[in-house]
Amino acid sequence: MQCFIRATLRALHADSDMNGDIERTVVWFRNEPLVPFGHETAERLVAKGRVDDVIRYVMSLDAGVAG
Repeated sequence: MQCFIRATLRALHADSDMNGDIERTVVWFRNEPLVPFGHETAERLVAKGRVDDVIRYVMSLDAGVAG
């Protein structure tokens, strides 16, 4: 459980740094289907141990690569 919480905080931090809105980030994390990942949410991906993929995805959006 502690690993999931730590990974969740990493993903939330990465996205909130980009958009500056933690409430929006939490809604995105829990509800937004991510097309490149088969419409799974970031929360589901983190639960599967794919936090690094989520962070890379967020970083690519910030750079204008994906989305």
